[in-house]
Amino acid sequence: MQTKKEQFLLFRIRAFKDETAFTELHKNHASAVLRFLASKLPSPHDADDALTATFLRAWNYALSSDIEHFSGLVFTIARGVVAEFYRSRKP
Repeated sequence: MQTKKEQFLLFRIRAFKDETAFTELHKNHASAVLRFLASKLPSPHDADDALTATFLRAWNYALSSDIEHFSGLVFTIARGVVAEFYRSRKP
């Protein structure tokens, strides 16, 4: 469930491109997303790269769209990043 604080941070991101608000959301969700990525990818380095890609895409999405649940968004993006990782490794 999205809290009032998270709704406010998402509003600040969309309205003012507030990087500080996004940093706070990143701080709140990064450890869970990193654990998810580490369980799906072969190395910690790959998981770190995927985490960066995930939050970069979340930032771009937050600037242009209304977000109901930020945690759902970042996990959906993370699953897509994992899929792209394995698709790009095909011989």
